[in-house]
Amino acid sequence: MSKSKSKKLEAGRKSRNAKKPPSNNGLLQLLSIARGIYEACGLTMTGPVEHLSIPALPPWGKKICQQLSVTIFKGFVDLSPHEGPVKWRNFGRMLGVGLRELGFIEHDLRREPDAPGKNDFAEKLQGLDELVASVLNGSPVDALFAHFGKSLESLVRVGLGQTPAEQYEFLAGLAEGQMLVLDTQGQFVGDRGRTTIYFELLSRWMQIEEMRRAKPAKTCADLYEVVAPSLGDPHLQRYHVFFRLCRDIGLSMTKRGRPKNIEENK
Repeated sequence: MSKSKSKKLEAGRKSRNAKKPPSNNGLLQLLSIARGIYEACGLTMTGPVEHLSIPALPPWGKKICQQLSVTIFKGFVDLSPHEGPVKWRNFGRMLGVGLRELGFIEHDLRREPDAPGKNDFAEKLQGLDELVASVLNGSPVDALFAHFGKSLESLVRVGLGQTPAEQYEFLAGLAEGQMLVLDTQGQFVGDRGRTTIYFELLSRWMQIEEMRRAKPAKTCADLYEVVAPSLGDPHLQRYHVFFRLCRDIGLSMTKRGRPKNIEENK
């Protein structure tokens, strides 16, 4: 074998064995969900994420975000920024929501599965939990959350720098904001029973879009078999509820289908 051919073969082996750089798909998927919720609430994401090319959610994903904006995030939407003098109670409420979100990520989604004190709702969001876990180990993500935390701290200092009367309003709002979206048990306020399914679908939106384009065609039943274990329904008994929800948000597969182990209603 010639030396030149041997070198090419060696270079090919090294290329195949080289470690591939970590994918940013998980982070971009998580940010696409966050941006979809922000936009549905009439808000704009700011900070380092402004410079990222974040993929847009599909129409059914945006429909989910719209539903969330009138249920669990309704109280937050009512606090959207407005023109005129600062309302320190509302300012405190908005920061309270942000601090509660940060706490949910740090103390629930990032906690080990068997750690004591992890709330029940975080355990229900397995798809979202896995998505967050897949992106929280990289320094860009740590830097992103660090930026979020520091921004909240600086805004808290702004509130504490006001007159005693304004500080009172600010601190009262800060406490109220802690329970505006998530209560002390980690349950979403205003949940109408569909929130867990909504977040499960959002956390898998890229995978779902691949399934919708797959050949041979995938069915709604195929999709439910993927998400049912995370929804606490390993025996696929609540498929009809899932199908109706998908129909309501415009999430259609090529064919409806039906899980094989579900008996026909008599």
